[in-house]
Amino acid sequence: MTHSAALISTEDLARRLGAPGLRLFDCTTYLRPRTDGQPGYISESGRANYDKGHIPGAAFLDLAGELSVTSSKLRYTLPPLDELTKAFAAKGIGHGTFVVLYSHATPTWATRIWWMLRAVGFDDAAILDGGLDKWKAENRPLSTEAHSYPPATLTLRGRPEIFVDKNDIKAAIGKKDTLTLDALSYDQHDGTGGVVYGRAGRIAGSSCVPAASLFGADKTLKPIAELRAAFEGVGAAPDRRLLVYCGGGRHVAAYMIVEVETTDEALMAEYRKHTPGLIAKFGGKFIVRGGMCVHLEGGWRPSRMVVIEFPDMQSAEHFYYSAEYKPVLDMRLRAGKSKAIIVDGHSG
Repeated sequence: MTHSAALISTEDLARRLGAPGLRLFDCTTYLRPRTDGQPGYISESGRANYDKGHIPGAAFLDLAGELSVTSSKLRYTLPPLDELTKAFAAKGIGHGTFVVLYSHATPTWATRIWWMLRAVGFDDAAILDGGLDKWKAENRPLSTEAHSYPPATLTLRGRPEIFVDKNDIKAAIGKKDTLTLDALSYDQHDGTGGVVYGRAGRIAGSSCVPAASLFGADKTLKPIAELRAAFEGVGAAPDRRLLVYCGGGRHVAAYMIVEVETTDEALMAEYRKHTPGLIAKFGGKFIVRGGMCVHLEGGWRPSRMVVIEFPDMQSAEHFYYSAEYKPVLDMRLRAGKSKAIIVDGHSG
């Protein structure tokens, strides 16, 4: 498995099933070809497939029916962030919970929901690497019993700054310091095939890295070296602004995992230079002996987070899932406007 705070392995999820703070969701949607001869597709909820068999304890999230503006002419239109926060809270996502998302056939439905959670300011979520396909291929248990979670409390500060509009996109055309990327297929990018969104073709000046190319045959994320080569091959670089798009907001969400993955690898190297020893890992988070470091614009600084050592992994996980811990971490990150090093690793 490629190491990333945005991913969780099937092995890790299997071990965590039943944890009180876990919120597990099947996010599947299917795109079916139209049968009336018209271009486009029909969006179909994955609820029927969920009912036939899902990971035990998983609830179902309906992207089109419950988490989109149903009155919009544009499919999967994102609701206002405050309304979306309430919708997630109604599904049981709140302070002190850790969310795991998965989908069937393609990971991009899970990445879309993960991106939506980040948009409202919720970061304690991971995508099941390989999704339901890998889980079933490993003969892990399934359930046909529908599940739901009690409503939760969720008060967050949204991130409207992560979005751009068409004026921003138009203004970026021809700028050498900006790269606009299309996450659709090469055929769609070239205007020679695939589903057409309004008009065939691409945004002028944009390059293409298909979201589907980020994953292997088993639906897991490819190794970081391959991912980095793909993006660097079209001109992505730390000193260039990156604007991304697709057809309905799900393919481009897969890019966000790569952004986290690439950042994590760099942070891991810096972390080992500045902080001595990891004592526990869980859910992509860690607590270290001697304190954490955070990266501010002025350089590396020790955080003010209280460091607690645990005698075993079970104790660490109990602390992680407790309601007392997560809000404290969230407040520290928001108030400090800094990025904590959040990585997977091995005990030091």
